Amino acid sequence: MRDFFRGKFFITLVFIAAFLLGFMLNMILDGGITAPRDLIGIISSPFASFGTWVKNGVTDFFETFSEYSSLKKENEQLIKRITELETSLADTYSEKIETERLRGLASVTETAPELHFIAADVVLTSADGYGSTFSVNKGTLDGIELNSIAVAAGGLVGKVTAVGLNWATVTAITDPSMSVGATIKRSEATGVTEGETALRANGCCRLSYLTPDASVVRGDLVFTSGLGGVFPAGIFIGTVSQVESEENGLAQNATIEVGADLSSLRRIYITDGAWNGE
Repeated sequence: MRDFFRGKFFITLVFIAAFLLGFMLNMILDGGITAPRDLIGIISSPFASFGTWVKNGVTDFFETFSEYSSLKKENEQLIKRITELETSLADTYSEKIETERLRGLASVTETAPELHFIAADVVLTSADGYGSTFSVNKGTLDGIELNSIAVAAGGLVGKVTAVGLNWATVTAITDPSMSVGATIKRSEATGVTEGETALRANGCCRLSYLTPDASVVRGDLVFTSGLGGVFPAGIFIGTVSQVESEENGLAQNATIEVGADLSSLRRIYITDGAWNGE
């Protein structure tokens, strides 16, 4: 019975019944004036309208679905392109920063072109917040040794005081345990830089043992002297910011503002081996 209501015969009967009903209504309402052809049109028009509505709805659905798929694909392509551009921009920025660092590095090793430096990233800074020591991600596997020299774009940082296979600790020249033979470029006066607790918070160190008659003024540039056999001559240390004489008048001291920004170091360049003065 269920198949009967789904079959073509039943549909045909429905259509004929609708036609006869319309014919009867036509006879009742207007006395049969409406022509059979018009009557067929009247009866079939709602069916045709419904069919057209269904057809247009289906067509709009598939067009909307197709348009959505197209927009989704375009969106995915745009996201991919934006990601590529962001990556390219980040790479360009990194290359620019690295180029600037390398240019700065070339300027701090004026008279030691024979030194070969290895780039190392700072992974940890001393907990006291003064930048006295730095842990880096390179070690003996890369050629770094105890007393290897460490510099940054701004100048001398310090030396390696502990080292492992893939790590090293660099102690800065502002640390109280550090001393470096130094010379004033303008006057060639020599002395020794020493780290002081009171100065390191400001990124400074003391230039001691200057003779009473040594010519030193604020703004003088200070470089390593090469004396002491640890640091080669010619590496930029910093700039004299203050000069004072000792009470006994036997020597002068100066405060040096260190060239390397020890408070924000992210990369350090370390020699592959300790300098032995040769």
